[in-house]
Amino acid sequence: FIVKKNPVKATCITLSHNRPEYLGNAHRSMKEQTFRDFEWIVLDDSASNPEMDAILSLIQSDSRFRIVQVHSDNISWLWNKGIDLSNGEYICTMDDDNWKDKQYMELMCKALDNNPAADAVACDWTIKDEVKGGGGTSTPKLDMLEHFNSIDGGAFMFRKSIIQRIGWFDEDLHTQEDWDYLIRIKKETNGFVLEPNALSF
Repeated sequence: FIVKKNPVKATCITLSHNRPEYLGNAHRSMKEQTFRDFEWIVLDDSASNPEMDAILSLIQSDSRFRIVQVHSDNISWLWNKGIDLSNGEYICTMDDDNWKDKQYMELMCKALDNNPAADAVACDWTIKDEVKGGGGTSTPKLDMLEHFNSIDGGAFMFRKSIIQRIGWFDEDLHTQEDWDYLIRIKKETNGFVLEPNALSF
């Protein structure tokens, strides 16, 4: 990898598309993180409108947060683009309709720092729609990962260095790309450590 000019401990990548009512919650969760040594990259392909423009302007007011305008239907390519732009040692993802507990970055980074033999960390997650309501909490099931996607896409973090071993997100896949990557992490790296708290929503 090219050495970045502004290295940080972790990068969070979000794909955004015309959902300001959700992206606002994601933004608040990033602003409230107890751990500060991270960046947030938002890959946005939204059409210009006053509500969306206002949220994007708020995001850009924090020097740690970046908006990158992109136009692609290939989700794997978009995740790879975010990783390529990242300065972080560790990588996590977050859809624009998700948000993270204020200790997500702190506890997930600490889990990897304290377990150098592991290449990824997964936490519990809660399905909780801040706009529509409802919810329930789930726990990663590593032994079932090959059978169904038993880790939410926003509930894991991995070392960026594993790309040198297992490659990037598969750009031939247009769905389930995160599940494919999770299986590859389990099979082709030193695997996961578990963080026993619900930190992703």
